[in-house]
Amino acid sequence: MLAALDRPVGRRETVIAAGLGVACVALAVLLLRGGGAVDAPAPADGGTPSAVPAPSAALPAPSALPGLGAPMVQVTPASGPSPARALAPPAPAAAPSVDGLKLRGVLGGAAILERVDGRQMLARVGRSVAPGVTLSAVARDRVLLDAGGQTLRLGFGDGGAKTVASATPATTQAPTRTAPSGAVVAGLADAAREADRAYVLGLRPVEVNGRTTGFRVVPGARMPGLAEAGLEPGDVITMVNGMDFTDEERVAELGDEIAGSYEATFEFIRNGQRMTRTVAVNPRPAAPAR
Repeated sequence: MLAALDRPVGRRETVIAAGLGVACVALAVLLLRGGGAVDAPAPADGGTPSAVPAPSAALPAPSALPGLGAPMVQVTPASGPSPARALAPPAPAAAPSVDGLKLRGVLGGAAILERVDGRQMLARVGRSVAPGVTLSAVARDRVLLDAGGQTLRLGFGDGGAKTVASATPATTQAPTRTAPSGAVVAGLADAAREADRAYVLGLRPVEVNGRTTGFRVVPGARMPGLAEAGLEPGDVITMVNGMDFTDEERVAELGDEIAGSYEATFEFIRNGQRMTRTVAVNPRPAAPAR
């Protein structure tokens, strides 16, 4: 056998080896392309060639195999739950509007108001004058409106209602104490309406750095409404019915303002403490039956 391996290879054997190589390449190509049965090349000794079985259907398609010029199948990963979208905050409720409302006159404790449509109405304190807006106080030349908890002032000739500025803060902050209004004081409205001079004489301005911050109650003065609300000599009134009480005009109009209100509310400072007292002046109308 070793002697047979040492002999030189003849031309016939070289041709057979080359033929077998070509057949193997052709078989591989057919397998990759999914071809059917392939006949093997005839053996060199002239025997009957054996059939090569067709490739199994389990083999992957050529397009799924790398290196054949076709893109590989891409698998999309399963997506998780979509992130929750942030909900937009609810739109704020529209504030009550007093646009177009004008003050045309004052009659006792009532006000003559003109609506945007030109129609006029006589409104007493506590009456609704626009959606969400009520009349809270009446003075000689202006009225106070309550619009959703915000106090507005409307005077003669004003182009529109204006927000009432908050009172000047006291130098020493102190907790506020509130007293209930109690029952209506009989005759208080008439007494306050006739007491303009008493208010002018019984209240003295208090100035801080050249600016009036309130009015002090003078000892011995008899001013209807103040005593009933529990104010004492020496108390410094800073607000009345939610408006700053810091000018002489407000003092002169205090009687009419008290007389034209259901309740008169005073904010004042006593011994460094900020306090609030309310006195009932006029009875409120009965609620309509449903």
